[in-house]
Amino acid sequence: MTAITSVGFVILAVLGKAVPWQFVLALALVFSFFVNMWVLAWPFTTMMFPTSAGGPIGGFMNTFAQLVGAAAPVVSGYFIDKTGSYVMVFVIGAGCAFVGFIAALFLKERRVI
Repeated sequence: MTAITSVGFVILAVLGKAVPWQFVLALALVFSFFVNMWVLAWPFTTMMFPTSAGGPIGGFMNTFAQLVGAAAPVVSGYFIDKTGSYVMVFVIGAGCAFVGFIAALFLKERRVI
């Protein structure tokens, strides 16, 4: 769902001011709900990996999530400065969400002890 709403933001960025701000706000609320759904998936790490690996896996995931979260505004700013538009930033975001969706299809679904 995150990938789909990301594509929605790409379309809204291309359309520009022709879209009412209320529609953009509603899409942002839907997007924020699905982006934060990873919290519900966190308990599955103990089901997919050995229990002793839960801590290191969590640390690895959080470290890279924080690094990307810190770098994303800077990288986005470079794209906005070079193109003068938010469209490329939304296209890259939608592409990343789509790659994450495809990667999630290949997760193991059985407990390893």
